[in-house]
Amino acid sequence: MVKKERHSFSLAETIVVLAIVAVMAGTTVVAVNSLRSLILDAETRKAVSDISWARQRTVATNAGHAVVFTNAVPSKYSVYKSPTGTTADLTAANLLKDVVMKVSLQLARVNLWIYSPRGNMFAEDGTNPVASFSLENQGKTKNITVYYDTGYTKIE
Repeated sequence: MVKKERHSFSLAETIVVLAIVAVMAGTTVVAVNSLRSLILDAETRKAVSDISWARQRTVATNAGHAVVFTNAVPSKYSVYKSPTGTTADLTAANLLKDVVMKVSLQLARVNLWIYSPRGNMFAEDGTNPVASFSLENQGKTKNITVYYDTGYTKIE
């Protein structure tokens, strides 16, 4: 009688393979969830960095700059050189940086104008001493507050 060879996996081998696949799937889920938070943190730091960069350029060049957050495109802001401090300066010739973010932006105020050798910031209408806006990515939120008189930026 000729014995047939069987080519199959044992129960123990199948369980080990399933356990490895389960561990890999769990790791992937955790990595994807933390990625959302990392994207939000990175975009928040980028916005704060660009506000500080515009302020430093104002102090260094003694020429005004504007950081313009637009409601038309909810995830976009631009940095302009703005010598006269009016919306007439917001042209392609004065555009320094155009940024499209990977997160959505909720605005309380639209524009930050940065003037004076000290780098003080002013709201578009000049009435509020604090600008505040929020960045949101899939349910997680970061708030950015800019104090006009000092240029201090706070992330909450």
